[in-house]
Amino acid sequence: SLGYNDIRLCYISPRFTAYRFRKILSNFQPHVVGFYTTCDQFRFIKKLLQDINDPSVFTICGGPHATLNPEIIYESNRLNAVCIGEGEQPFLELIKTLERKEEPLYIKNLWIRNRDKIIKNETRPFMENIDKLPFVDRELFVQNKIRNRIGLTQISYKNSFRISRGCPYQCSFCSNKQIAAAQSGCFLRIRSVDNVLTEIETIVKRFSPLEIYFEDDTFTINESFLDEFCDKYPQRIGLPFEFFAHINNSTLRILKKLRKAGGRRVSFGIESGNEELRTVSYTHL
Repeated sequence: SLGYNDIRLCYISPRFTAYRFRKILSNFQPHVVGFYTTCDQFRFIKKLLQDINDPSVFTICGGPHATLNPEIIYESNRLNAVCIGEGEQPFLELIKTLERKEEPLYIKNLWIRNRDKIIKNETRPFMENIDKLPFVDRELFVQNKIRNRIGLTQISYKNSFRISRGCPYQCSFCSNKQIAAAQSGCFLRIRSVDNVLTEIETIVKRFSPLEIYFEDDTFTINESFLDEFCDKYPQRIGLPFEFFAHINNSTLRILKKLRKAGGRRVSFGIESGNEELRTVSYTHL
């Protein structure tokens, strides 16, 4: 939290209404409002931005759409900044700068509106050691009574985790290729096994989930991580778990180890957006 504890999370679900957003603004009266956005969500966010009537409230957009299309700052005069790439460090710098009542003009990763012009700052390298990041603050979901359960396995803030950031593949149909180019340095970074298990232990103690879900696109990417994970997970956690994987690095040896450690389901993505190519690939299996 780094001393910033007065935070609210507004989860925009399919049943979300602009009235609810305006009510939160009125009750909470924030100094800063940030939006995570994908391409299809931004048209709704532009409408919500117009509900922020107080010009002293600083607004910022982040997420994949802002990273790949920072020009969205030109689409709404009410948007003060966009964040390109990973936002933990630039957002903290932004908050500290605003707290000092200074103009946040030259913060790396941010495009900033400065009256009638946009300051386009360069990006910083990807954070190398993601073990240094604090665990996700899931209490924000609890405080706001958010029940974001989805899918067959009832995935929610109570049981979902990531072991890594980034992806080594260059699939043309995926945004990861362009997101990797938004910052310098290594895009794929993997947490230590002990760091991951400590977070899971904390959440299991707090919420008592029945299963664990790993959100990584390529959970099976690092064999040394998986070997240590499979040795320690049954003793420290012991709950059944599910994960995504890439078919190229999902060897029979690894899948057997994961099954023995508690893995009960693996999902593989379709590696092409071209239906004809998928058919040809399938024929040659």
